[in-house]
Amino acid sequence: NKGQKIDYKKLEEKYNLVAVPIVASKNKGTEELLNIVTDVLSKKKTVRPVSIDYGKEINKEKDTICQLISEDLNLVLKYPVNFLAVELIKKESYAIEKIKSSKDSAKIIEQVEKSNKKIFDLHNENLEAVFADKIYDWIKVVVSDVLSKSKEAKKDFTEAIDKIVLNKIWSVPIFLLVMYIIFKFAFTVSEPIVGWFEAGIEWLSDFATGVIPEGIFQSLIVDGIIGGVGGVLGFFPQIICMFFAIAFFEDTGYMARAVFIMDRVMRKFGLHGKSFASLLIATNGCAVPAMMASRTIDNPKDRIITLLVTPFMICGAKLPIFALFIAAFFSKNSTQAANTMFIFYALSVVIALFSAWVFKKTLFKGEPGYFVMELPPYRVPTIKGLLLKMWERGWLYIKKAGTIILLMSVLIWAGLTFPKVDEEKLGDISEEEVAAAQMDQSYIGKLGHFIEPVIKPIGFDGK
Repeated sequence: NKGQKIDYKKLEEKYNLVAVPIVASKNKGTEELLNIVTDVLSKKKTVRPVSIDYGKEINKEKDTICQLISEDLNLVLKYPVNFLAVELIKKESYAIEKIKSSKDSAKIIEQVEKSNKKIFDLHNENLEAVFADKIYDWIKVVVSDVLSKSKEAKKDFTEAIDKIVLNKIWSVPIFLLVMYIIFKFAFTVSEPIVGWFEAGIEWLSDFATGVIPEGIFQSLIVDGIIGGVGGVLGFFPQIICMFFAIAFFEDTGYMARAVFIMDRVMRKFGLHGKSFASLLIATNGCAVPAMMASRTIDNPKDRIITLLVTPFMICGAKLPIFALFIAAFFSKNSTQAANTMFIFYALSVVIALFSAWVFKKTLFKGEPGYFVMELPPYRVPTIKGLLLKMWERGWLYIKKAGTIILLMSVLIWAGLTFPKVDEEKLGDISEEEVAAAQMDQSYIGKLGHFIEPVIKPIGFDGK
């Protein structure tokens, strides 16, 4: 579309690569790619590592470390020597861990310290940025060598859109608008589907009541399982609609730009774009993988701050709680529901950023690390891709509903059901009064009365 042609044969021959043209979204070339990967893994096809030219000074230091690594056969057999040397110069923690078992580890680490200092003194900037510049310089050489214009290039829409989307003035308002659109879409589109779900759950509850004899088992199935899990699944349409909207903006390429945009904002609070990537993962799914993703942050102080503030974000586990209260107060107005959800999300970000600022000014003083990322071109999302992402994330929610939420529903049902109140001793009273008496008699009711003195000052009682 851009009027460019890649000489794949030249790329293979000159740079000792296996080049496979593919269009992943249309499944073109993927089978050939898989066959070549299989051949390489089964040793039917040999591929040598690509040698990147980092410049005379860096190459000299790299070769010195390569020589030391090569003296240990175990390291040579386990890891690509050139790659390991570069990662050591950058002082990547995982690379240092790999050489600790070597008999020459002290000698290698000593040389790494010397090389790191020498390159830093030469360039006077963060080594991650130095290596990124060198790699992109090498890429430019390769691209200019194998890329040619086959016809007049069409206008680059990515660049044209980025002039607006990444504008210093409009970038943050556009980002906030995109987030509002996601919530508005989730609550508006899901509104009729929620009604169908609730009707289906109500029908299932009535059906179970009709076929199961009255007693404890019926109460367990109807009130404990269907009532508990069904109540949570009632919010499933809202959640999958939100996942669909998020997946749409991810596949267009906008979410990568959101990370870049928020890097500017987060630097004012002592963090950078990689921290926002973790917060975004928490918002899209779960805080646990988001906290694990923070391991990619090189600066230890930035990493700890990100770990501390990530739980403030509204993740998939907290979303049903907010949806429950919003549905209770704004069940008939989807616009108010979307506005309220947007405010909650915005508030969670504000609290997280304020906490990060406090941590940066007190416990973890210092400048934030560098942030380097490549922005993908804008693409038209495929329905298949969007539905797959929506289902994968939605299925995780269903699994939680079928395991943890099911268990908690049964435990809560048992806590409210036992010990049973003796209805004969209560005399002739209404069903509501029997239910109130059962609540007082139950384990959860007793627990409520026990903690009542603590919560009474804020206007709550044991119930």
